[in-house]
Amino acid sequence: MPREFSVDSGTKERANSNRRIYRLTDHFFRFWYAFGFANFSQLEDGDVEGVYEYLVEPALHEFSSLAFEDICREFVRALQKKNALPFRYAKMGRWTGKTTVRDIKEENGLRIAETEIDLLCISQDAKEYLVGECKFRHSPFDYYEYLNTKAKLTPQKEKAKFYYALFSESGFDDKIAAEAKASETLRLYDLAAIVNIDK
Repeated sequence: MPREFSVDSGTKERANSNRRIYRLTDHFFRFWYAFGFANFSQLEDGDVEGVYEYLVEPALHEFSSLAFEDICREFVRALQKKNALPFRYAKMGRWTGKTTVRDIKEENGLRIAETEIDLLCISQDAKEYLVGECKFRHSPFDYYEYLNTKAKLTPQKEKAKFYYALFSESGFDDKIAAEAKASETLRLYDLAAIVNIDK
């Protein structure tokens, strides 16, 4: 099981840090341990249809969200090969750590908290960032969530240019779509665009 580090971790941090995540990268094994192994006695009893109907099917969509993030990262790699990104990244992956998050109770609307970014691309000189957020669910990506994504890494915005890529299984609300049309820094990718990258 590989260790996953935040995309901006240096070699020294990787050697000494406790800030790492262990996760199964093979989705077949993830499925087995989530549903097969956890319900092994019922499966041995032959209740395959019952296990699927009551335990697997209700959780399957949420289970697939991690796989969707991996697909989005593959999509961004394909965009880099086609020179279709706003800059060439040197590093790309998940980001975890403490940074700014939205909080309407705070005077400036922000506070520091532990959070994660599904996908972060960083240029060689760290002067350009692409922040990606992946939503795999049956409702559109909404504007409030976009504002939450924009709030992250606010301190770095003084020294770098930021772009945003939003990925959604079920499209985007009208407010995000309107902002994307008027913005050079916001790109939207629905499931159809991701699946048809090579067409």
